[in-house]
Amino acid sequence: MRCLPLADDCGIGEKETEDILRCIDAKSLRGASLLANGSFTEKAAALMGRRLAADPGLRAGAHLNLLEGKCSAAPASVPLLADASGRFRHSLGGLCGRLLFLPAAEKKEFIEQTAREWLAQITRIRNLLCEASGLEEVPLYLDGHQHVHAIPALRPALARVLDAFRFVHVRSPEEPRYACPAPLSLRVVGTARRELLAHWGAGLRRFLTARGVSVPDFFIGGMCSGSMTGPRLEAGLAAVCARARSTDLVEIMFHPGGADSGGGGKDVFSAFYAAPERAVEKNLLLSREYRELLGLYDPQWR
Repeated sequence: MRCLPLADDCGIGEKETEDILRCIDAKSLRGASLLANGSFTEKAAALMGRRLAADPGLRAGAHLNLLEGKCSAAPASVPLLADASGRFRHSLGGLCGRLLFLPAAEKKEFIEQTAREWLAQITRIRNLLCEASGLEEVPLYLDGHQHVHAIPALRPALARVLDAFRFVHVRSPEEPRYACPAPLSLRVVGTARRELLAHWGAGLRRFLTARGVSVPDFFIGGMCSGSMTGPRLEAGLAAVCARARSTDLVEIMFHPGGADSGGGGKDVFSAFYAAPERAVEKNLLLSREYRELLGLYDPQWR
């Protein structure tokens, strides 16, 4: 199998971005997805753009967002998503609940505004990266902040995005079931997250495949999001290896960062950005153990 380690949240803040780029420079990550509305997005795009120009194999993604920070479209054009100042209104649970109970006409408008916002985000990311890299076109992959791109009710909005842009791949966040060497609290939360994402991801994969969109064959990282260690990564890789063919592509999601990371959005996310586990992920990515572990499953990492 072939391993494709990627980082989320590039641009969310200065420290997070610095740590992601350090891991890219160390060849431990093969790309990162950028938030259009992070506090450090413009600088992150400039730094990533230079790397894209120097390394054609590096991947840059659009990290679709409906939950944190301010919208990229004009606030008046997305009032169901953002308040008058442009700040997003909803948590992930609130967003899903709203989509479940909205009347049909309002739900249709909610989806329309989501498409409008996502198109604005992707356009901004693409333009910033093209300007920084000097390339006429930067091929992007696509994923979502807390996997909002996989929410089934928002699939019509995603279809609008796929009609407007071509992507190297789109993430489907299905992760195999496996025994995770982690504290009980993380296993409980991680298992619930994995089951939800597997449900969303199965339908998303069918949707993307029917449209001819490339999707990595396997995904690792949802179970221990922001808390990846060597043993947890090894457990995930072993679970995938038991199912994968030699040509299958495995996307591995990371959230490296330092314990002093500040984030760039709502206070509710601050604990995640400042968690010491983020520094553990960074240190894992920069370690010899990490490369040796990937090398056990993918010859290109040996």
